[in-house]
Amino acid sequence: SPAKDDEDESFFKGNIELTTYRWFLSKVGGVLILYIMIFMFISIFTDEIKFFILSMISIISRNDKEHSNEILQHQIKYLKLFVILPIISLIASFFCFMFIIYGTVISAVKVHTDVLKSILSVPMYVYYNNNLGNIINRFVTDIYSLDNGFLKRFYKFIFLFFRILMSIILLFCMVKDAVIVFPFIVFLIYSLVFKKFSRGCKEAQRGYLRCHSPLCNIYSNTISGKSVINVYEKNWYHLGIYERYVETFRNYCLLKWAITIWASFYIRLIFLILTSYFIMHPHIFFNKMGNLYQGGNYEKIIGTIGYCITFSSRLGVLTKILLCDYTYVEKEMCCVQRLEEFSKLPHEKDCLEEERGEVTPKCDEMEMKGKFDNSGESTSPLPTGIVDPPAIDQSKEKYGVYLENVFVSYKKKVVLDKNSNKYCYTDEDPSLKNITIYA
Repeated sequence: SPAKDDEDESFFKGNIELTTYRWFLSKVGGVLILYIMIFMFISIFTDEIKFFILSMISIISRNDKEHSNEILQHQIKYLKLFVILPIISLIASFFCFMFIIYGTVISAVKVHTDVLKSILSVPMYVYYNNNLGNIINRFVTDIYSLDNGFLKRFYKFIFLFFRILMSIILLFCMVKDAVIVFPFIVFLIYSLVFKKFSRGCKEAQRGYLRCHSPLCNIYSNTISGKSVINVYEKNWYHLGIYERYVETFRNYCLLKWAITIWASFYIRLIFLILTSYFIMHPHIFFNKMGNLYQGGNYEKIIGTIGYCITFSSRLGVLTKILLCDYTYVEKEMCCVQRLEEFSKLPHEKDCLEEERGEVTPKCDEMEMKGKFDNSGESTSPLPTGIVDPPAIDQSKEKYGVYLENVFVSYKKKVVLDKNSNKYCYTDEDPSLKNITIYA
């Protein structure tokens, strides 16, 4: 049924394949991507180096009060550096975003052209097996998502990744024993949050995209010349579909927010383990050595642990934003995946050439067989499969066209192969027939 086909269309298809990313980035262009990457890394590197140096100077000056004045004097000498680095980062970010905007426009134009040409040149059976409004809706929805431009999310994702990496290095510099517990934290985030969050967001996004089907039915009925009012007043089937999809649309919208809240909660909970480790660190390690309260050790340790607690909380926030940006990119790539499927639809010209390639050898073979049979007999009967000419009504003879010995090859029915997401035929045996066409 149509409703079932709409549901099957949005079943979870797994992770976004690398071929989809490669297809989309090929529309942007390799040279432009290289420029974006160069300015992106210049911007991120200069900004993160400034942050790293300032953090290290602050930590050293607080822990080493004897040489804090010397450290501050060195900091004043390199004060110009802390002004130049942000300026370089700002200029690089400006050029990076300009190239990103240019790449978004170029990719949008290329994808628009490829997909629209593909839709206009597909065989007619694709339109018979798909709601025409659904095809238009998918094109409009996915193109809107593409034009919205999510290349900037790549920039933000990479920026946050390096910010997290620098924060982890600072943690390891302050507390070397953090190397023991941090891989465990990463494993928990990946196995308990990242995999489920990524899968759930893509599934919710595909369900959200599917819920535009009520509008698809309206578009299709309008294009077909049907009265939309009569459809929704008299046809309870379409009205039931509309109500069900509106409810499903609401549920998927709530699900997308609920998944984000769930992931945020679990990330904060997991990073509390890291924070608890830093709180308990001096009591576990220094008590065994018996030098926790000797001299100024206690004040130095408390200062270091305070920094570690601050950085661990900051890591939790950055990781949550990082996962949100990554899954946002994946959700938008669901639209790109559908556009890629559109661009790879079979063209009518290719289908005709393929059919001609299959028919011609069979026709030649049957013709040679007929010649061979005729050479040994004085009266040549028609080859197997030829139907005797039907009796033509004399009153209609002058209005009709009679074709004799026409080689006919046609498709019995069209079947949707849901496993491979392709359309396939069931062939009838080709044969020679006599056809009468009446005007």
